[in-house]
Amino acid sequence: MAALVVAAVIGWQGFFTKFHELFFSEGSWTFYVTDTLIRLYPQQFWIDSAISLAVLLLLVVIIVLITCWPTGRRREASRLRQDARVFGLGNS
Repeated sequence: MAALVVAAVIGWQGFFTKFHELFFSEGSWTFYVTDTLIRLYPQQFWIDSAISLAVLLLLVVIIVLITCWPTGRRREASRLRQDARVFGLGNS
């Protein structure tokens, strides 16, 4: 994902072209400036959408990291409790 973001930021036009060549047949993704689709969804719309999506994705990643951060400690504590039971080190 990071490599795609870097490629998009460094060379947007080339990234945009290669992306559309990969997923769409030749000539089916190019439009005239006067076409309704381009007038309804101008370039600024896509830029704003990409920024919004990136911010939303970043927020989700941060929330997931914050909520899952203690799992390493819980997993270690659970492993220690299980070891204590297996080796008879617990309540005897």
